[in-house]
Amino acid sequence: MLFRSKLFFVFVVAIGATLLCSCETVRVPPAEGPLHSTEALEQTTASAGVKAARLTTPVVSLSASPVQVDVAQSAVFTIAKSRVTSKTTTVNYAVSGSAVLGVDYALSGQTGKVVIPAGSTSTNISLQPLQATAAKTASLTLQTGSGYRMASTRRATITIVASTATSTPIPTPVPTATPSASPRPSPALEVWLSIRNDGLPGSGTQTDPYDASTDSKFDTIVAPLPENTYIHLGPGIFWTNITKTWALRSGWVLEGAGIDITTLQLVGDASGVMQ
Repeated sequence: MLFRSKLFFVFVVAIGATLLCSCETVRVPPAEGPLHSTEALEQTTASAGVKAARLTTPVVSLSASPVQVDVAQSAVFTIAKSRVTSKTTTVNYAVSGSAVLGVDYALSGQTGKVVIPAGSTSTNISLQPLQATAAKTASLTLQTGSGYRMASTRRATITIVASTATSTPIPTPVPTATPSASPRPSPALEVWLSIRNDGLPGSGTQTDPYDASTDSKFDTIVAPLPENTYIHLGPGIFWTNITKTWALRSGWVLEGAGIDITTLQLVGDASGVMQ
């Protein structure tokens, strides 16, 4: 059979599934013998399949709102995909900027990846500022992954600024004859705990907090702390074993990074502990 200088129509059909590509017009160049023409036809068919598969892959994009917040506000990064799929889509991202994650702000969910549920076209990552002495930026950039392509809008930035709100003066109350309260003792010690992922134990300072990423590490750090200790817990979920070897002491203050930002949970087997 001769295929020389002929015009062919190539149909790529997935039997019992969806039509990936209706047709593609291909002009096969002149050649000697049927072998060369057959190879050209196979190459054209493969090319059409690649193009069709690329058209079915959803495109993900990234945006932020609002793009500037202070410590009293919050913002969201929105990851959106171009079409609904029947399976979940896990999108990878990287964190950058002059603001430090875990120190200047906290992000919801697992750092570095976010899941768009099946049947949905978007999902959000919440940003909660923790402190701001000067303007700093927090940026997210989409990374390559399986089951999606990236749009040109693959990076978004939120600027965290110091609060400029002025407080309303409070009228001075009329003095009343009340007994003076006993002064509260000043904390004898301040320690900082964080869920670290760098493998370092930390020294317990604000810039180098202790690593309390497991219940055993948390309990080991807290157990020997003396009375009147101020314990700062960073963002995330901390665990303490139900059979913990420590108890609250007089003058202790446990302070987290905020509601729904810092959580302390019990873990372990409760049998035999609570009678």
